[in-house]
Amino acid sequence: MARPVARVALATASAGASEAVSAIAGEAAKGIDEFWKREDGRRTAMEQFRKLLGEIVEKNKLIFVIDELDRCRPDYALSLLETIKHFFAVENVHFVLGVNLSELKNMVKVRYGLSTADAYLQKFIHLNMSLPARAGLRPEDTAGLVHFANIAKDMEIPSKTVEEIQHYLELRSPSPSLRDVERLATYAALVAPTLERTVGGYQAVVHGAAVLKALDHDFYKKLLAGEVGFAKVTEALLLTPNINPMARQPKAPQYFYFAWAGFMDGPIWNSTKNQFKDVAFDDPIPFEEVTQVRDVIAKHLETFQLPEPSL
Repeated sequence: MARPVARVALATASAGASEAVSAIAGEAAKGIDEFWKREDGRRTAMEQFRKLLGEIVEKNKLIFVIDELDRCRPDYALSLLETIKHFFAVENVHFVLGVNLSELKNMVKVRYGLSTADAYLQKFIHLNMSLPARAGLRPEDTAGLVHFANIAKDMEIPSKTVEEIQHYLELRSPSPSLRDVERLATYAALVAPTLERTVGGYQAVVHGAAVLKALDHDFYKKLLAGEVGFAKVTEALLLTPNINPMARQPKAPQYFYFAWAGFMDGPIWNSTKNQFKDVAFDDPIPFEEVTQVRDVIAKHLETFQLPEPSL
């Protein structure tokens, strides 16, 4: 129907025109014919593809899993959704999309100038389910923490490194994303061998810096540049000089607080040495013997180091 309508409209528009216009109209008519030939070819190919695919999956389901679609270029991501809809609309063929739905909606809004993307995405996404925020019965068993523990086990990260980073993560709200946790596990695996011969407070600071690098990189860069002090660091990491009864390890926030003080705040360190030693720490660090915190962080998180050979 569309093809003859286009030709009639073109003929009507060029009626009574000059020869030049008639020539242009003739070329345009040829263009319309060629367009529809190509379009018919596409449709035929699409129908044949769906028919063949339907025969393949007649007795078995075919499931595609596409992860991190929201990290692709917006035009590519949306074109892929449209391709899925047109080519794979076949019974027993299903797609599972691992995607940040908010980001995908933003792509739609920007590309099509829409105020809301819900109606558009409903054409492609028929069932929407979120990952649970928690992966266990205990309040502290967030999906991020459980994922970190599983990755750390697979990567054989030392238990002390895992425990301290978990304590840092427990203080954060909301829980970090699974992607951020995977990045953090990589940093933990890299720094753990370089900390084997260091004392406890030193390790606590490097572990905290790894958390900042993975979850709050802008703040981490300021820390490296010497642009933030002790108060800002403890605020970013939610540390306190008091025991936190709400934490799984109530002394952990206090332990970390005094470890950072040992590197960044001499007066606090010197005024609380006894508390630092008797209440929170197994391995107190004399303030006079440590270097600036940014040098320590750069050594372990910004410089590649080979593990020291075993004696």
